[in-house]
Amino acid sequence: MESKLNFKRNVPIQDNEQAVFPYGKYGFPCELYNDNIDDFQNSTIDAHWQLELEFSVIEKGTLELQIQDQVIHVTENQGYVIFPHTIHKVQKCGTSNGIYKTIIAAPRFLYGDSASVLFYKYYLPVLTAIPQGFILLEKNGNTQEHILDGIREVVSLLENR
Repeated sequence: MESKLNFKRNVPIQDNEQAVFPYGKYGFPCELYNDNIDDFQNSTIDAHWQLELEFSVIEKGTLELQIQDQVIHVTENQGYVIFPHTIHKVQKCGTSNGIYKTIIAAPRFLYGDSASVLFYKYYLPVLTAIPQGFILLEKNGNTQEHILDGIREVVSLLENR
């Protein structure tokens, strides 16, 4: 997901703001990253978009997530999902050291072929229902908490593969 610059991580971003980085394998287009915002150049991941889905869970501290014209503080035990083509920036929030897990996955990893029933019945309706391009996940006893728990289970599976 990154290159190194002065011993700090850096997400490679093209002129059109697309982040392009290797992740997973052809048959398994998914990767888990153990991130600490202080490990990145200027404690920031510059504004970018990607073709992949991004699932993140904050384990410690707080991150500032900028998505289009919104600034959101994402704290411990919260998380977010960012959909493809959504411009976003992640940076340190004050003096808080944000430590978090990020899963980057090709959307086809979830639905297979874009002509599939899974794409039309499940993936496309979610994209249509969430025009802002992201979901903030909080532990509040509802569907968001179940999604957070599901992301944590996937993190555990990927850590132990």
